[in-house]
Amino acid sequence: MPNSSEECVMSSSMAKCTGLHYIIDPEGPTVGGHNVFHVTVMVMIGFTVVCLSMCPFGLYYWANDVTQCIFLLIYIVNFSFGCFKAFTLVRHSDDICRCLDVTRFDFSSGAIMSDPDSARFFRKCRDASSTFTGWFAASSHFVLLVWTLLPFVVVGKGVEINNRDGSTSYYHFNPYNMYFLVSSETYNRLHLVFHLVEWAFGLCFVLIMVAFDTFMVTLCVAITCQMRGIGNAYSKLGHDRCATASNVCSDGGIESNKSNNEYLRDLKLIIKDHQAVLGKMNDFYKIVGPVILPQLIVASFTIIFVSFIITRNYFNGMLLTSTQSLKMCCFPIFFYQVYYTCHAFGNLSHRKNVMNFALYSSDWTQMEIKFKKLLLLAMQMHDANKLDMKLTDKLVINLELFTRVINMCYSIFSVLVNSQLKIADKQ
Repeated sequence: MPNSSEECVMSSSMAKCTGLHYIIDPEGPTVGGHNVFHVTVMVMIGFTVVCLSMCPFGLYYWANDVTQCIFLLIYIVNFSFGCFKAFTLVRHSDDICRCLDVTRFDFSSGAIMSDPDSARFFRKCRDASSTFTGWFAASSHFVLLVWTLLPFVVVGKGVEINNRDGSTSYYHFNPYNMYFLVSSETYNRLHLVFHLVEWAFGLCFVLIMVAFDTFMVTLCVAITCQMRGIGNAYSKLGHDRCATASNVCSDGGIESNKSNNEYLRDLKLIIKDHQAVLGKMNDFYKIVGPVILPQLIVASFTIIFVSFIITRNYFNGMLLTSTQSLKMCCFPIFFYQVYYTCHAFGNLSHRKNVMNFALYSSDWTQMEIKFKKLLLLAMQMHDANKLDMKLTDKLVINLELFTRVINMCYSIFSVLVNSQLKIADKQ
């Protein structure tokens, strides 16, 4: 992993703060031949799985309480997906470490590094990456802090749950109020113990979500930055010549203070950099590809059902300042998760797809035949790499997909609300 934050899109201090640095560090401390932080992540996964394994029993015993069952479903789906993300980080830690080489500004050749426009764009990307990491980590931990402290702020208000047998149980208000195979009396008596367990449960999820999404967005930004630099280098080839009518060659080319062999050499170097970036992009897509579709589905599922809970509670006369409604402060996070996923991959796909225009923008018409043939091969190589993050053959992940997802969420939400209103009218 790159060391100097000054010459990398990913800040090393931010990588350490999010924990990503320690998970992928090949020189990290070991125990029994295994990376200590890999073992720690696996313990976190095991702890989460044990807690989640009791939730299906809660779905059975609390079947008459729609709100609590929806909460349990949200926990099961999101935290299970968090375990999948954690496992992906551990399994591909070496691949992730190698992919992060592309975040270095000097990953490309000197021709690209010396371009002032590319240097300015690199600094802009580095600032954007740091801003995203800091904001996303802060907001995620803020939500966890709110859920953790609410039980101490809202004193005397318990959670009323309708049991399957028609009875009602009252549970002490805790961060998640998960089902733990104990009676309500035991839960209330040991509520501080369960509070601590639920806080640790939430902390595991937040740490993994921040680490994985920081890696995902940073790589998208870094590869976009490299593609922009390569595109600029392609488009400027030959435009620095000092041509006059007296130095036109017999084959139609133009002589300049830079020889044709030097232009050919520069093109070869840029193509080499282009191939290297496409290779990193391919490796990156292999790692995150299995995660992207579930991420969009899980975030959409959460948006729909959190909206439904808020609306249902309001229709049932529950104030928006109630304990259940106050938990919904997490709501914007999932909107943002869908947005930055679509935005980051959309920018990356756009930057890749305009590369042929950059190739065509070079002064190729005045070059010798060797240059033209190599440029054509570069175009063919680029066209052969169909690297776009897609959900289907035609559905590319970009901001257009974001609007489709939000529209779909609204449609499903409307159906749920209308069905709830019809049930209420019949009663």
